[in-house]
Parts: sequence; C-alpha cells; structure tokens
Amino acid sequence: MAKLKGTSVFGSALLLCVALLSACPRQPPLPAGAESPAADHSLPFDGASQKSGISPTRKLVPTSIPNGTAITVRLQTAVSSASSASGDFFDAVLDESLAADGKTVVRRGAVVRGKVVGAKASGNLQDPGYLRLRLTRISINGKSYPLQTSSIFVKGGSHQERTLATTGRGKTRGAVIGSAAGEGKSALVGTAAGAAGASGKEDVGFAVEHRLTFRLNEPLSLEE
Repeated sequence: MAKLKGTSVFGSALLLCVALLSACPRQPPLPAGAESPAADHSLPFDGASQKSGISPTRKLVPTSIPNGTAITVRLQTAVSSASSASGDFFDAVLDESLAADGKTVVRRGAVVRGKVVGAKASGNLQDPGYLRLRLTRISINGKSYPLQTSSIFVKGGSHQERTLATTGRGKTRGAVIGSAAGEGKSALVGTAAGAAGASGKEDVGFAVEHRLTFRLNEPLSLEE
C-alpha cells in the first residue's frame, strides 16, 4: 500500500513539471542568417578607427595664441637703413617658445618671416636714417600662418645726440623710438648700434643673430 502511494506522489510531481514546462512561452527559431537582437547593440569601443579623426589629446592643446603675446625672434637676415628698402622681407627664427594657458603651442626654432615696412637711408647727421620692421608669417609643421604684430621703429641719433653719446672710438648709439605718429603700437626694444662714418651719415641696422621682440596685435589662430 505504501509503495503504491509513493508511486502516485511521484507521478503527480512529474505531471506538474510537464505542465509548467508546457506553459513557458517558446521563442520561435530565428531564420537562417538572422542576427540576435543583442547584435544590434554594438559595444562602445568596437567601431573601426577613422584615420581622418582627431585625437582626443589634441584638444588639450590650445589652438590660438592670444593678442598681446610677445614674439621674440633671432634675425637670420641683416637689415639696415642704408641697404634695406620698404617692402623688403627678412628671415628670422622664433627664439622663445610660444605658450597659451600654460601649455607650449609653438616651439622655439619655428621659421618666421618679416617685412621692412619703412626705410630711409641717412643723408647726413641732421638727416638720420630709420627702419620700421614687422613680422608677417610663421611656419609651424610645414604650414604657414599669417601674423599681425606691432612694429619696431629705430632711427639714427641726431647730431646733438651724437655729440653727447660719442665714445672714444667716435661711435654713437642710435635712438630707438617706440611709437610712430598715428600708430601707437610699436615695440620699444632698447638701443640699436649706429655709427657716423667718414661720410657723416647716421644709419641704423640689425645684424644676423640679433634678437628682436614684437607683440601680437591680433590672436594667432592655428586651427586647421
């Protein structure tokens, strides 16, 4: 009797399991070649890289040099009121790296181009020569960018200035004027060497390797 009762309980349990399995919804089989719904959701980083894309680290480096930044260059071409003419170009290299937001943007050694925007040879001691220089372009990684900078104006000393400043060798130092009439943006850089020769002329100039400092009148954008 006990055996029959145990068999009956086992059979009931088996029938209950079969009923529960039959009640569970069954998903229809996927057609051949169909993808699982999960395949529609790609992982965040499993896409193919794009060669034309921008590296996230590049955005950390500023792409503009602010207005008023000093640009110090070292001349690679000599300029002189006696030999240079308005419109002539001169070459230089960046002598101090340019930075923005505390990060170096343009490294020392970049090629810089400048222009003589005014020049006049000396006629005599009462008619000294003068030069006005400005930077026009800078080359960075093979690409050239326009520059808008202050100008440097240097003029030979007058006869009176020469008399007061003459050394034992009969030389004088030319006076540097920081701002020309109507401009007000020229850079004051100190004094430039000038000499009154036997001809009685007072010309000024800067030799190769001379350092000059200009300032940006407009921000320098390096956006590509």
